[in-house]
Amino acid sequence: MSPGLTIRIVTGIDVPREIIFVKASTVYEVKGQTAILAQTDPPLLTSTLHKDIIVTYLVKRNEAMAVIPR
Repeated sequence: MSPGLTIRIVTGIDVPREIIFVKASTVYEVKGQTAILAQTDPPLLTSTLHKDIIVTYLVKRNEAMAVIPR
């Protein structure tokens, strides 16, 4: 993951209804295992503080795209 990378943040999954809640963001900075991200659009609510999220992005390997969950 590197600065300027466009990412998607999964903020929730509703398994019974098969719905995934996703928001777009951008990586500002990466320090070790910590990534500083831009506010999402629409913004994350304070009710999402201290909850798990899933960050995904695509990388190109051998001319094929792969989703890398982090």
